[in-house]
Amino acid sequence: MRYLSLIILIVPVMVFAQWSAPIQVTDSAGDELNVNVGIYDYPSDHLIAWDETEAGNTDIYARPIDLETGELGDVMRVTHSPAVDQKPSIITEVSFCFGLFYQSDANGMNAIYYAEYDGQSFSEPWLTVYSDIDLYDPKARTYGASIAFATVIFRSDSAALAHPYDMGRPLEGETIYVDASGDEPVLFYEGFWGPYVYYDISVLRNAWETEIDGQNEIRFEYCKLVLGGEMVTGLIANSGYDYHHPAQGWDGLYIEREDNGTFDIISTVFDPYAGTWSDPQEVFTSFGNERHPVADRLDNLAFEVDWSGNTDIAYWHPGLTEAELVSNDPGEDRNPCIVRTMSTVYLFWESNRDGNWNIYYAYRDAVGVEPEPGPEIPQEFTVSVHPNPGNAQFSIDLELPVADIAEITIYNTAGRLVDTINQSWLNAGKHAFRWQPEHQPSGIYFIRIATSQSQKTAKLVYLK
Repeated sequence: MRYLSLIILIVPVMVFAQWSAPIQVTDSAGDELNVNVGIYDYPSDHLIAWDETEAGNTDIYARPIDLETGELGDVMRVTHSPAVDQKPSIITEVSFCFGLFYQSDANGMNAIYYAEYDGQSFSEPWLTVYSDIDLYDPKARTYGASIAFATVIFRSDSAALAHPYDMGRPLEGETIYVDASGDEPVLFYEGFWGPYVYYDISVLRNAWETEIDGQNEIRFEYCKLVLGGEMVTGLIANSGYDYHHPAQGWDGLYIEREDNGTFDIISTVFDPYAGTWSDPQEVFTSFGNERHPVADRLDNLAFEVDWSGNTDIAYWHPGLTEAELVSNDPGEDRNPCIVRTMSTVYLFWESNRDGNWNIYYAYRDAVGVEPEPGPEIPQEFTVSVHPNPGNAQFSIDLELPVADIAEITIYNTAGRLVDTINQSWLNAGKHAFRWQPEHQPSGIYFIRIATSQSQKTAKLVYLK
């Protein structure tokens, strides 16, 4: 357990700290909503996507951005149908494809569509997942080991669902039917659908908002990835509140808690060995409401607040002593989206400042990545293995330009995890690890080094 297990914090006030002034991304006559951002070319080239409603029609749009320079590319219209196309989600860090999923009622019922991006333009979208009932809220995820596969999670009114693509990517013209029926309401769904490694075990981890006997609850699901592993489900401990909108951090959940019309954010930590969650604790003590948390795997947390009488965007991280106000416009700001590069945190959101909703963003230095005085800090993320080939022990040398969580795992050619060497926070600089494959057969192995922003794979040859 890392960050959330240390949260015993009271945040009475909010400050602006080091956030930039908000920067406008869109400026049309319509309403731009549901912003999503994904990395296209590491480290700075990203793609912004949103849905725009104008004259009664809703379509998907996208725009490249270089986060390092702030340069914005041309706006691209992804869909052109008379249907309601909305809620785009960009698939990133995948070896086989880059594109976005979205929800559309083009065939009379809401289903999941996909459009592929080649760096210049989008393909014609196609229906990729459908059912005989409505499907909502697609979220792009990845699944895999040394090679990542495209996965989409989504929900119906009564089931939380996921579809990993067998060939690593959605195939044009391939349409998948899913049985989306379930036993209880699903109002909001969040999950890491894929291996989430805790030292010596891997876990699938999902959470969604449901309603049981008139009370909103958060149901969780996990599976230890062993042969014949069983999915286990349960409810987060609740003392009579309504729980909403779960957001997954490093090793736990942030949850919106409702108590007699007031809202705050609580956290609970997951123990992968016991398969249990800690009792929820309040993260902030304030005089207003905090709603709709979103988080990333490094516990960067964004949410909506109404402390100034209207809705603004705020930010928090376990490395801060108090939450930070990112926007403070008299208009309404909502629906934040987090992007983190090696050294900077960006928040994108939708804002109504002149009667129309437009997309804005702001940025600050990432918390906890400032290098301390000491040895020279590497300028690039590099990995080397020696000796290679080898017959007894391999040295794995890693250079990190900034501090980050680094996961180092070993896979055989069948894609099976054979060893986990590290999954912990590493300071910027040079690091050395050793691997002794004495109980493994001779052959080719792959070392996968993954940080929050990038991953590298190195091949080694073991000869007994």
